[in-house]
Amino acid sequence: MQLLDGQLTSRKFQLTVRWTLVVALWALLMSMASGQAGISNYVELVSKRNVLLDVNMKLKIENQFLEEQIKKLKSSTPEQIRFLKEEFGYVQANEYVYRFESKKKAVRTEKKTGNTQTGRSSDASPNG
Repeated sequence: MQLLDGQLTSRKFQLTVRWTLVVALWALLMSMASGQAGISNYVELVSKRNVLLDVNMKLKIENQFLEEQIKKLKSSTPEQIRFLKEEFGYVQANEYVYRFESKKKAVRTEKKTGNTQTGRSSDASPNG
């Protein structure tokens, strides 16, 4: 090796340094592209983060709605009774509940069971 102006000028040394740098950069890029800290994992984590952000936003909106509903229920007795009736089927004394089926639902029931339009089976006739 020759020493000129404080620098190593050996061709062999320069070639060795270049190849060492190339191999080191290649190893660094490969480690970035694969494994847990790799680029593909990073992209996957970003997409999962976006999904979680969407879910979080929906839950915030739902929480606001539920908080408003709780405030209404705490402040209004008629609202409490309405909620009990709608959500839990609560019926007060001397109160009747009528349920109406939609036409689609009645037709589906008729097709499945072979019942008449009134919803009664042919075995359970009113005459006995």
